[in-house]
Amino acid sequence: GDHVHQAGSLVTQDRLRFDFSHYLAIKEEEIEQIEKIVNNKILEAIDVVWSQKSMDEAKELGATALFGDKYGDIVRVVEVGDYSIELCGGTHVKNTGEIGLFKIITETGIAAGTRRIEPITGINALKYIYSLENKINETAEALKTDSDNITDKAVKTVEELKKAEKEVERLTQKLTSFEMEDLYNSVKEINGVKVLADPKGKDFSKY
Repeated sequence: GDHVHQAGSLVTQDRLRFDFSHYLAIKEEEIEQIEKIVNNKILEAIDVVWSQKSMDEAKELGATALFGDKYGDIVRVVEVGDYSIELCGGTHVKNTGEIGLFKIITETGIAAGTRRIEPITGINALKYIYSLENKINETAEALKTDSDNITDKAVKTVEELKKAEKEVERLTQKLTSFEMEDLYNSVKEINGVKVLADPKGKDFSKY
């Protein structure tokens, strides 16, 4: 929508942080769509070109000025093919293919109407995916299945656990009923007073 604007960013060797105006959390399928768009542009290996231009020339090209920054008469224009033209003073790759891989690892709200995504790229993104694969394989091994069937096995295991918990609760109630009956049968009347005495030292407080 037109309400979405960049609200800040951070780019380091290890990670990327991108803030933007939006009123709802980004859905999983939307995050997947964003990743596909970015990774497709990476795979296209588009040349990145930057040049010095006057502000008027940059505007004529359709360059986007970001989050209210103030610019001088001469600005640095960064062009990613015909896909993106922006004003930016930062360092850039010479070709989108250098990025390698793009993966969003978190999406959060940082203020009213402002969201934040934190992606990683290149070898760090690959390491992250390897880490996820290892966790999936370890979970599959614990569930005695393979990674392809891990979801079905997890759902089945949870269902079996719920059934087992219900059975334990039923048996506990039945056992309590038997114990109560046993206690009732142990009541004796002494001098007109009903007395419950258990030589085993049973704890009656739970009854």
